[in-house]
Amino acid sequence: MEDSVFDQLKLRASYGTTGNQRIIAVAGQFAYFAAPDLTENFFNTGGQYGGVNGLTVGQIGNNDLKWETIVQANIGLDFALFNNRLRGAFDVYERTTEDLFFGTPIAPSLNGGVTNLSANVGELKNSGFDLELHYDLFKSKEEDGLNVTLNLVGNYNKQEIISLGAGGDVPLTIREGGVIGELFVAPYMGVNPANGNMLFLDIDGNLTEDITTNDQRA
Repeated sequence: MEDSVFDQLKLRASYGTTGNQRIIAVAGQFAYFAAPDLTENFFNTGGQYGGVNGLTVGQIGNNDLKWETIVQANIGLDFALFNNRLRGAFDVYERTTEDLFFGTPIAPSLNGGVTNLSANVGELKNSGFDLELHYDLFKSKEEDGLNVTLNLVGNYNKQEIISLGAGGDVPLTIREGGVIGELFVAPYMGVNPANGNMLFLDIDGNLTEDITTNDQRA
């Protein structure tokens, strides 16, 4: 780096896969992979039709459960300029989470009243960059003198659900092309005074009493 403003210029790159047990639930909350018994079928006892005791399905097991897999690629640059007065790092990354773990809706009429099944379905992608800058506003010539440094740290991240498997979107809470924790609903516009039914805006901005999945995505 002789006869240049650079004191350091280092290029970094990495690629790898890891297993993930730090699962993101549909509601956006973090929880550890609690699957010791999610492979088992369970039944509940209690009063059934006519008050007679009986058994109902409490949980449908899934023997194919596993940790999520994270695939990450990263390219970074470390640099220092002007006798190390300005220092920093810039990183660009893409992180794909495969085999997303969450409760997948199933038809209760076909599964003893159970409404969801824990499964590994879908794919989530995070991409963006990290920036770190340090600039010495004042640097003492003495080893134990006064130093004043300005620090700047920034991050930009874009998240997108690439796929939710064969089950598709989960109404109101998670959809392909969306993000974790997003709510996608139709705007509520009050009540129809003529009949008391709730009113919403459809995908074209018109008032309607009937909401479909496509309208909710708007």
